[in-house]
Amino acid sequence: MSREAKFWKQLKTNSRSTDRKLQFTRVENSAGLGFPDVLMCDEQGRLHLIELKTTLANSLRLSPHQVSFLTRHSHASCWIAVKKETKKYKPVIYLFDAADAIALAKDGIAGAAPVAAFPTPVDWRLFFNTISPLN
Repeated sequence: MSREAKFWKQLKTNSRSTDRKLQFTRVENSAGLGFPDVLMCDEQGRLHLIELKTTLANSLRLSPHQVSFLTRHSHASCWIAVKKETKKYKPVIYLFDAADAIALAKDGIAGAAPVAAFPTPVDWRLFFNTISPLN
């Protein structure tokens, strides 16, 4: 199983540990080049798009199609969730706004300030509330 597939499984599994009633759809590449990996629907029926990335360093691999999609939809609830894993430190999940896609593709994690950072153990309730605030 790839690191990104494990990240997807972690995200979906841990959503159940919150008091949120979120629904997820894993989107396959056949939906269109650059389309984010996850479609999340919250309790109010609002949709949120999440691009999942994992890295062992500061660099990120965002394709030109992904950068284009994320940039064009940055006015929507569109996110880039990056799980940074190292041998020395516990994993950290960074949440970036889609508007940062160009900077992240160019300079990696150092290219933009994350909206939030979630060290291990991840506060999943806060993670999902950052993407979809409860009103």
